Amino acid sequence: MARSENPAHRRAWLVISLCPNLGIPGFFKYYMLLAATANGVSGWLGGGNALPGWHIVLPIGISFFTFQSMSYTIDICRRQIEPTRDVVEFAAFVSLFPQLIAGPIVRYREICDTLRSLPRRYTSEDLNLGLFYFASGLIKKVLIADRIAFFIDPLLADYRNIAPIEAWLSMIGYSLQLCFDFSGYSLMAIGLGYLLGFRFPHNFNSPYQAVSISDFWRRWHMTLSRWLRDYLYVPLGGGRIGR
Repeated sequence: MARSENPAHRRAWLVISLCPNLGIPGFFKYYMLLAATANGVSGWLGGGNALPGWHIVLPIGISFFTFQSMSYTIDICRRQIEPTRDVVEFAAFVSLFPQLIAGPIVRYREICDTLRSLPRRYTSEDLNLGLFYFASGLIKKVLIADRIAFFIDPLLADYRNIAPIEAWLSMIGYSLQLCFDFSGYSLMAIGLGYLLGFRFPHNFNSPYQAVSISDFWRRWHMTLSRWLRDYLYVPLGGGRIGR
């Protein structure tokens, strides 16, 4: 794809790359739903099972390393990055463990220089920031999100028998738990990145202080919002007058 000067050829190679990138998570996430639906329709029509009903275990972090590998090939097609010739470097980018499970989503061009020349020693700034971000995320997760969950999980489990005020408190509590949980994980990933020599982008910016829905999505899971904007919304014509 990088060697080709023909845009049509580059797009063809891109499609070949995107098919397995989308097909693998599609299989793991949606095959059981597809099989259950097909077998239900087949049974309704009087036939047997149309598809085998496998119980598929979802691989950890499949969405995040799919997004990252897709952004890599799309950026190569757009001539925004040069492909690496080091398979270990590419594998390290796709499987970078601090942010693999819950983000933030990292693009190759953001960390390629660091992958090629990791710092040989800590700076005091990286050490202090790494410990600070990791401790902040751990406090959000353990002392806030998990404590909220301790009170609201029993109410959510028995939602048919709770009072209206308890239902409102459960929903507000769940919204706070989700935010502190997710943003806490992201901060811990950023802190681990500093301790390993990487600078990961921030993923949350006080989303419940947003003044509109669009502002909320600019603050919540920001790396995903930017990914969808750059690789889906804008290429499909988003933001153009008359579209």
